[in-house]
Amino acid sequence: MRKDRNLGILLSTVFFLAGAYLLHESSANVQSYMESYILAGATVSAIGLITGCWAIERHLFIRRVEQHVRGDQQIESR
Repeated sequence: MRKDRNLGILLSTVFFLAGAYLLHESSANVQSYMESYILAGATVSAIGLITGCWAIERHLFIRRVEQHVRGDQQIESR
């Protein structure tokens, strides 16, 4: 369970920063093809936010499972 605990946080950060970079670059340049960069930046940023939510849910789930396992071990030892 402890393996790759920070993977979601890393993925979220990478996706969100990549999306923010694309949005920044598309707003700095005003060519006609930059609309695709705006769409790509917004999509990648949204994926970063979704990945962040997934990482938080995963972290909370792991904590609940660890607490449940520790609770079961304490009951059996009595």
